[in-house]
Amino acid sequence: MKRNRKLIWILFADAALFPVICILAHYAGYKFIVHSGIVYAVVTTLIYVTVSLILIYSKDKRIDKGTSLVTSVLLILNQVNLLFFALKTQSSLHSTVARLMIALWLVFTIIVVAFYVKNMGLKVSFLVLAGLMIFPMCFILMFENIGSDTVTASVTSPDGRYCAEVIDSDQGALGGDTLVLVYSNRGSFSVGSFEFRKKERSVYRGDWGESRDMTISWNDENELIINGEPYKI
Repeated sequence: MKRNRKLIWILFADAALFPVICILAHYAGYKFIVHSGIVYAVVTTLIYVTVSLILIYSKDKRIDKGTSLVTSVLLILNQVNLLFFALKTQSSLHSTVARLMIALWLVFTIIVVAFYVKNMGLKVSFLVLAGLMIFPMCFILMFENIGSDTVTASVTSPDGRYCAEVIDSDQGALGGDTLVLVYSNRGSFSVGSFEFRKKERSVYRGDWGESRDMTISWNDENELIINGEPYKI
């Protein structure tokens, strides 16, 4: 029973990791960017599937009441995890594969819940709730995948304090924008394909397609020149 409890808590930690990173980054004043989620998805999915299979094929399928609740909550946490992951990764073939891998977690969780949660009321309640959440989740993900952002230029300020990026934001049938974002290099950092940007802000918003002919340069650490016009930072 103790081993089963530890394994289920590993599943819980695995599913909670990405949402926790997003929330902590937000409250710490960072913009969290995922440049490629495929490596993260492969590693965490291998952990989740391996632990799930150990639980599924274990002869001892006993857990205490508290762990039964945690196991049931995994049905909801998996969907929250997928939503956070989808919102932080741009539409691409790698991202689609990564999202499908993480969506697979729910299948293994349903099997684990079926075997380990003995309280029928608890089991049915969370299965129904998880089922109801699928529809708004699909709706959100469908509209989230409409647009894509492409960095067309990146310019660092003279002493390296700031970085300005020109972004072509294509929103499909809804049109799009050209954005210029500035963030502080001091305090910003990357962990693999995860980037944490400090003090990012938008200094320019224009029509979609402007990025093709846009000129951008730094006058000094406090002034950015966009198409010949000065913008204070």
